[in-house]
Amino acid sequence: MDTPICNDPQLDNGCAPRDTGHSLSSPWTVQIATGRAGDPAFRAQWLSLVEGGQSAQKLYQLPAFFDAIADSDGGQAPVELVTVTRAGTLLAVVPVRFGVLELAFNIGPLVLWRKQLATMSMLGSLPAQGSHQVPLALVASEVLALYPQAAAVFLQALPREGGHWQQLLEGRAQGVQPAMVSDWRACHTMPVPPSVEAYMQQFTSKKRYNIRRQVRQLADACGPVSLSRIAQANQIDALFDALAHLLDRDAGAALQRRLTVDALARHSLLLCYVLRAGEAVMGVIVATRSSSVLHIHNIFTNEGYRHLSVGATVMQLAMEDLIGMNCFKLIDFGYGTPKHAFSSSQLLEMRAQVAVVRRSQAIRHLFAAHQACQAVAEQLVGLAKKMRSAWRRARRASQARVSMFR
Repeated sequence: MDTPICNDPQLDNGCAPRDTGHSLSSPWTVQIATGRAGDPAFRAQWLSLVEGGQSAQKLYQLPAFFDAIADSDGGQAPVELVTVTRAGTLLAVVPVRFGVLELAFNIGPLVLWRKQLATMSMLGSLPAQGSHQVPLALVASEVLALYPQAAAVFLQALPREGGHWQQLLEGRAQGVQPAMVSDWRACHTMPVPPSVEAYMQQFTSKKRYNIRRQVRQLADACGPVSLSRIAQANQIDALFDALAHLLDRDAGAALQRRLTVDALARHSLLLCYVLRAGEAVMGVIVATRSSSVLHIHNIFTNEGYRHLSVGATVMQLAMEDLIGMNCFKLIDFGYGTPKHAFSSSQLLEMRAQVAVVRRSQAIRHLFAAHQACQAVAEQLVGLAKKMRSAWRRARRASQARVSMFR
């Protein structure tokens, strides 16, 4: 087994796991299998388990994504593989990654206190298990046993459907307990129809007219409209040139992003779009892909042309291209509400950020305090918004009364 290299100060001198295998109180065995990542036969089984699994984020469980992480970090990425077997049969593969979870106790921009916890993030938030039923709480418990320096197993997007949260609640017998990092939130997804005609039929006739009119207006104002698909490593320069027209970001962070994007492209996991009108860059979609799902991370637009609906236009033309590729079933926008979205064609999936931690009073009180702080902060922010609205209404009413006596 390869000893993982840790770049995280929170895990200094503690990255090497305690042992390579751990047998559960059942015929199941959980062990570290990072050294098998390059074995073709193992990779074929791994890919099959990912494709047949339940995760909404299968992209992050793929062997290719594992390779891309390693490539983007010079071959020394803090990522590992854990397997679950029973009677010699591979039932699940669990890619995990070293990281840090920061619990911020804040009210709006005012940060009262921060606490950092060393974590092992379970990529995809569920085991890649095909049709097998591997207990999530047991897997999390064993990951914590294999990596004793980690305080939690972090699940970035645990789906509410499927009973996974209940499984974690029932996993207290394994010495672990779930804690909400952020509550259930809506993730927007959009099915990819089989044809452009079927896609357009989802909208009213007025909406269809407006979609076409937006493209025409952009062309009339700025010149011919074109959409470029960015998926190959030799196209990355064009992507970053377009982003440079829209963003002003730190050079060091841009370099790290460049390494990551290059690696994703080399492993066929990148799919971005650049919208131009004439010579001007109007919009960029930054996205990654699995075999059937496009994960949109950002939609950047030229703010000088916001009145021409460039965000809606780049999304519309990208959808037409995705339909033409004839392989995608879903677009996943992740957490939050897309700024440029066709809400009538979207579905909502509820997901939450969850930390699975060892049972202890201290850790339970820490997360309970964090949740209470979040709840108080939300109430105070809501109250501040109501007071601001009330003040504006009173000010407008006062101005109206003054104008009546002039």
